[in-house]
Amino acid sequence: MTKFAIRCLLLTAALCSVIYSVSLKKTEWDILPFYGGAAFLCLLSLLVFFISLLGLGKSNSIFMKAFYTGLYMQLFMGICGIMLWLIFSKDKNVPFVLSYMIMFVLYEILVVAHFLKAVKDAKK
Repeated sequence: MTKFAIRCLLLTAALCSVIYSVSLKKTEWDILPFYGGAAFLCLLSLLVFFISLLGLGKSNSIFMKAFYTGLYMQLFMGICGIMLWLIFSKDKNVPFVLSYMIMFVLYEILVVAHFLKAVKDAKK
């Protein structure tokens, strides 16, 4: 569990450093939403991963319910986050929306990969 949290935080730090380095080249971009999006997705991924782990080691139906609850929750909350930002934001920052989608996919891959590893370790 702690390996996932460390890797999730390292992914967030790496994404923030990439965003900062891109902002040095593209000075016209507003980069503050990027950091908020990365932090939101990091916290959401941590929450979803730990919810999904609750069903591990129990019956198959409870395991599947926990896994799909976490997966759908991440999808729903991720889409809600970007929709709320688009509704309440004064400027429509297209680079932020595209990078948010890329970050979302990266965090989703991280969660699923670590969860599959946890399932494999639990079967042993």
